[in-house]
Amino acid sequence: MAAPLVSVCMASYNHAPFIRAAVESVLAQTVTDWELVITDDGSRDGTIAALDGIGDDRVKVEAFPENRSACVALNHCVRRARGRFIAVLNSDDAWMPEKLARQLAVMEAEPATAAVFTTAAIIDERGAGLPADHPLAQTFNQPDRDRADWLRRLLLQGNCLCHPSVLVRADVYREVGLYDECMAQLPDLDMWIRICLRHDIRVIQEPLTLFRLLDRERNASGNRPEVRVRCALENMLIAVKAFRDRPAELAAVLRTGPARAAGTESSPGGALADLLDGAGVAPLPVGMEAGQLLWMYEQLAGTGDWRACKQFIARTGERDAFGVRQRETLEAQTAASPRKPRWWQRLTRRRR
Repeated sequence: MAAPLVSVCMASYNHAPFIRAAVESVLAQTVTDWELVITDDGSRDGTIAALDGIGDDRVKVEAFPENRSACVALNHCVRRARGRFIAVLNSDDAWMPEKLARQLAVMEAEPATAAVFTTAAIIDERGAGLPADHPLAQTFNQPDRDRADWLRRLLLQGNCLCHPSVLVRADVYREVGLYDECMAQLPDLDMWIRICLRHDIRVIQEPLTLFRLLDRERNASGNRPEVRVRCALENMLIAVKAFRDRPAELAAVLRTGPARAAGTESSPGGALADLLDGAGVAPLPVGMEAGQLLWMYEQLAGTGDWRACKQFIARTGERDAFGVRQRETLEAQTAASPRKPRWWQRLTRRRR
């Protein structure tokens, strides 16, 4: 059997109410030369049964006997994929019919472009559209940028590219590697940074992807305490990996103002010197700052360069890599408030 042009990769988990709509949005594409590679990650809610009657041999389903994590399931899809291009679609999202056709046209016209995204419309659990000014829609409503500006945006402000909108050249996954299976919240951000360290990307300025926002913060990226805690750690991992990969380019990207305009890529040693000096270098967010400092420590440890180590110590006191000052400020404000919230009362009772 000839390989398809596009492999659509879908990792599914407990999305029985939504997966049929996701699959039907692939079936409705104006491009027909595709395969849909589904890996179910041990669903227990009838997700696989919801696909009964699809009857299209381009749809290929495998199921894990237990839940292994989203990245493991998605990587299994990518390994099974045979197409020249790989698209990712979550099992609770959907596409507009012309989505793949529009992206393939960009890929054909721009051979140097590694990945093409679209903007997104936000829908709720029932499929109803949410306002165009919804914060998540605004996050995904991104202009095109050059590679350096994309890196700067992703490093300093976090992810803004809609994962289920992406179309990637299959060779790019082979070059940069698959999704990090130690991550749950930010493996897509990690992937976009790895790609942008080497290649250009594009964003089609149309909401050709429907991103479903589940009630009660039930999306994998929902605003829950464990998600926020995990994001900080994963930011650290992303940054240290990126600095190990391309330190000179990242240091150049983080330069600000005239220093950035005049800056050119240098050696890793030059990047370390720039970061140790700190002048004209944009500070990274909590978590990512810790990753940068960890990379700097790796370059210095055991060198015997006491001057550089002294500079490093100064940087670790200036850059609040773990948000300590922020927490202390919040605690001080809470302590000064005449009316203490319940969580503060419980905490102080435990301390007594």
